[in-house]
Amino acid sequence: MWSNANPFLKVLMLSLWLTGTLLNLSAQSDELNLEKYWKYRGRFLGNGTEENPGFISVGMGPGKSMPMSGHHPERSCRDDWWMQNSGCTLSDGKGKLKWGDGTIHMGYYLATLATHYALISREGGDTRSINYELDMALEAVIRLDTVAETVFGLPPRRNGFFVRDDVPQSFYLAQDGKTLRFPGHECVHSNFSCGEMQITGGDFVSQDQVIHLLFGLAFAVELVPDEAKDFRGNSLKEKAIEIVHTMVNYLSEENWRIRDPLGNPAPNRWGGDVVGFSWMLSKAGAELTGRSENAYQSGKSRLFGSRVWDLLILSFGQQRDDNQAMALELAAITAQWPMARMSRRAEDASMEVFALAQSVFHGQSPVAPVTREGIQVILNSAPDTGPCFNTPGCEAGPGWKGGNRWIKPLYSEQGNPYNVYYNWNGLDYMLLYNLYHLVYLKDIPYEN
Repeated sequence: MWSNANPFLKVLMLSLWLTGTLLNLSAQSDELNLEKYWKYRGRFLGNGTEENPGFISVGMGPGKSMPMSGHHPERSCRDDWWMQNSGCTLSDGKGKLKWGDGTIHMGYYLATLATHYALISREGGDTRSINYELDMALEAVIRLDTVAETVFGLPPRRNGFFVRDDVPQSFYLAQDGKTLRFPGHECVHSNFSCGEMQITGGDFVSQDQVIHLLFGLAFAVELVPDEAKDFRGNSLKEKAIEIVHTMVNYLSEENWRIRDPLGNPAPNRWGGDVVGFSWMLSKAGAELTGRSENAYQSGKSRLFGSRVWDLLILSFGQQRDDNQAMALELAAITAQWPMARMSRRAEDASMEVFALAQSVFHGQSPVAPVTREGIQVILNSAPDTGPCFNTPGCEAGPGWKGGNRWIKPLYSEQGNPYNVYYNWNGLDYMLLYNLYHLVYLKDIPYEN
C-alpha cells in the first residue's frame, strides 16, 4: 500500500515523521537538561559527604554564602605549589578548597539565584528556601564591602570599596572546630587568608569584579518580585539596587580610579583604572537604580570613557575574552545594541549566554545566530558530573574544563595552561539553563 502511495503523500508523511521525531528528541533533551540542572544545584550545595562536599556554606558570617571557584580532593595541603607561593598556612592533610576572584563567582551566583527565583515564582512554587539563599548572598556582598577598611586598621565602612572574599584559613572546619565543613577537604586557599592583603596584589575591588557583580545584581533587580523580603522585612530588590548604587557611585566619586582607604592606587594590571568602561558603567548603574544617567557620569566618563568604549567595540573581535565578556554584560543590561548585533557578537565570542540575558532583561526575542537549538546543544554537552579539569574521575569534555565558560571560553574548551586543576562550581551551566528555560520553555514545568 505504501509503495503505491502518491509521491507527494510519501514526502508529506516522511516530513511529518521526521518533525515528530525531532520534536520528541528535543523534548527528551529538555527533560534531561532540567534533570541535569537539579544535579548541578545539588552538587553546588553539597550534602555533607566526601562524594558531594559542595561549593558553598550558606548563612551569615565570614566566608558564608561565598561560592568557591573550585576544589580538588587529592591536593596536598602542604605541597601544593599555589598554596606555597600565595602565603597560605601550610598544614598536613589533603583536599584543597579554592576561593579566587570571589566576587566574579558571586556575580554569577546572584544571577543563578535570581533566575531560579523567577522560575520557581512563575510556577507558584515555594520560594522560601531560594529567598533565604538570595538574601544571604546579598548580605555577603554587603559584608565584603563593610569589612574592607578593617584590613587597613580602620573602622568598618560601607562605601563601595570591597574585598574579593573574606574566607578565613580555618573555614574548612565547621563551627565545632573539628568537623570538616566540606568533607574530604582540609585546607583553604583564599585572597583573605593567604598572605598580606594589599591594593597592589589584586585582593580588592577592581573593574572586572564590579562589572561581573553588577551583571549578577541586574538579575536580582529585574526578576525578583517586589514582595520578596530579606530577614529584616526589607525588599530584596531594593537591597540589590542599593548595592548597585554604592558600587557605581564609589567609582564615580573616585573619578574612575580605584584607591585604597590610604590613598594608594590599584595598579592597572589589577583593574585599577576604570575609565575604559566608565561610560557604560554609568549607563548600567542608571538603568538598574532608576536614577538619571547624570547621577554617575562625569566629564572623564563622557569624554574618555565613551571614546574608549567606541574603540573597544571597533576592535571587538581582537579583544581579550575577559574584555569581551565585560562589554557584553554591560551591553545586555543597557540594551546598548539591537538584539541582532548582540546575538552576532555573543556567538562570535562563544558567549551566547549574554544574548539570552538581554532577552530576559528587556523582553526581546533572541535571533540567529543564537538559537534555541544551538543553546540546547551547549547544554547537552555539559557532563552530568559537572565541569572539571584534571581531577580524579573528571568527565568534562571541551567547553566544560574551565571555571566559567562565559568569561574564559578558551580555558573551558581546552583547560588552562597553568596546572590549575579543580572541580568547578558549575554556575556557568546553571545560569545558561535557567535563561534557556525563561526564554524558550515558558510552558514546561521547572521543578523536578
